[in-house]
Amino acid sequence: MPYYFGADLAGWEEYLEEAESEGIDLPPLTSFQYVEPWQTKTSVVSFPATPGPEPAIPPNPEYPAKFARPAKQSFLSRLFSKAPVPAPAPTQPTAEDWQNWRMKFFEVEMARSEHALWKVSKAADRFRAAGVRRVSGGYDGGGDESFTHFRSVEMNDGRRLDYNGLERKGLDYEALIDDAAAAIMGRFDAGEFTLRGALTVDFEACTITDEKDAAIVFEDIETDAG
Repeated sequence: MPYYFGADLAGWEEYLEEAESEGIDLPPLTSFQYVEPWQTKTSVVSFPATPGPEPAIPPNPEYPAKFARPAKQSFLSRLFSKAPVPAPAPTQPTAEDWQNWRMKFFEVEMARSEHALWKVSKAADRFRAAGVRRVSGGYDGGGDESFTHFRSVEMNDGRRLDYNGLERKGLDYEALIDDAAAAIMGRFDAGEFTLRGALTVDFEACTITDEKDAAIVFEDIETDAG
């Protein structure tokens, strides 16, 4: 997901203490471990050359909190100022209630990733028509935040461009990277962890590839990897 460092790994608490006392943003690069993207469970995902029907996204499931309805007071009771019958005590959600909620939540997250993959497929023809072969970007997240960013583009004529000299031609490279990350990762913003990733959208192969080479993932980090 891809290079990950979190509360379930050794050194996390020490990193938090050091980050708070010394203002460090990123842990040592040797602390990170590569994990397959957690939504797709694979580092290479294919998308159709032409998109099919737009997939639907179901609404978010409600938390399984159960509360007893307040007792209703009849017109005559209100007229003669009679007190309503006390409401029964609220009941607590069961383990089964939470399990059902988690299943519905997972279904919604899967639907969102499928929709993001559809958006990549839908955008592909516009990028091909502009002579774009591949687009690369990065993403990072954890601690209730997530970010994506465009890195570079490879044209059909072999040119490699970053923001300098980029031929946009109405193409939204940032949105493409955002959708590609959502397609393979789902959400990657909530939890006690930090992660860094890089990906490439290939319009010839119709694939999104999550980068495993740490040198590429952390190419914008100038600190010592040790």
